[in-house]
Amino acid sequence: MAYLSWQNEPVEIRLDYEPSGIGAKPSRLEIQAPKTLRAELFEAIQQIRSGERSELRLDLPQGYSVFVKLKDSGLSRLLIAHPEENEWVATFMLSPEVADAWIQSEAPGVFSFASDGRRLDRMGNLEAAWAFFGEK
Repeated sequence: MAYLSWQNEPVEIRLDYEPSGIGAKPSRLEIQAPKTLRAELFEAIQQIRSGERSELRLDLPQGYSVFVKLKDSGLSRLLIAHPEENEWVATFMLSPEVADAWIQSEAPGVFSFASDGRRLDRMGNLEAAWAFFGEK
């Protein structure tokens, strides 16, 4: 497993949480990180994409953790869980196509996991957008 800790980085996180249930709309997670962290993140995701690592754990400020895994087939699925009072865990199970699109996305800018015709598995309970900001 690859591991990155951005707990002390100026990362901004916004979560519009919706309790799960039949007919519930997905929660929405927005993450903004300095552009200087982009290469580190995408290198770790590339290691997953190549099979060198099985998954990535990324620890963020405010008790958030993001796990990134690669699916063999099917639509990407994003999940959010709240296992402890001050802890949030997001899991991004990405199809190879979405992982590649994210790695190849231009910074700065927002990458939405459900835009440009990319669909998410309806079994997920999360939509997410990721942005990198600032100068190199």
